[in-house]
Amino acid sequence: MIDIYFALIFLLGVLFQLLCGGLGLYLPVVAVLVFYAATVAGMVRGIIYALVFGIIVDIFMGWSFPWSTLACLAIVFFAGFWGDRQMLRPAIVNFFPGMIAAAIQGVFLLPSRMIGGGFLYFLWNIWLPVFIAGIVFGALFLPLMVTVLDYFSFLLKLPRYQDARKHSESQKSRWRL
Repeated sequence: MIDIYFALIFLLGVLFQLLCGGLGLYLPVVAVLVFYAATVAGMVRGIIYALVFGIIVDIFMGWSFPWSTLACLAIVFFAGFWGDRQMLRPAIVNFFPGMIAAAIQGVFLLPSRMIGGGFLYFLWNIWLPVFIAGIVFGALFLPLMVTVLDYFSFLLKLPRYQDARKHSESQKSRWRL
């Protein structure tokens, strides 16, 4: 059930990101969704979601190298790190991991333009404003998304983001010697 739930959420996120990209606005929606899913569903499912939906974004954006897939995989490992060491409640605290997830996505997109000429112009006039806008979007979108998706998860009796640390602690303590 959780896989169907996340598949629908990811498909809506990919559609929204592609529509915004078609309008010239790059928003790291899938990157923030990967962070949320990896925190709620665990590292293995997070890696699967990152691979599948990162490849979908790479294909539809027309990139020849899988930059989004690599960024989403890095975000999965960041989500594991964040979930083990930081608190996940209240939802407003999650502006910081939203910023970092968006920054990881932005940094992974930078090498795609390093090869061509005019790199400093691209860096200063195109990439930096997109990078800053992505960080601001991630900071605002993750707390809002945690609130909305946790509400629906509660209604559907699925694991919630704010309870993810309790689930991971109980799984780890079960396997300790």
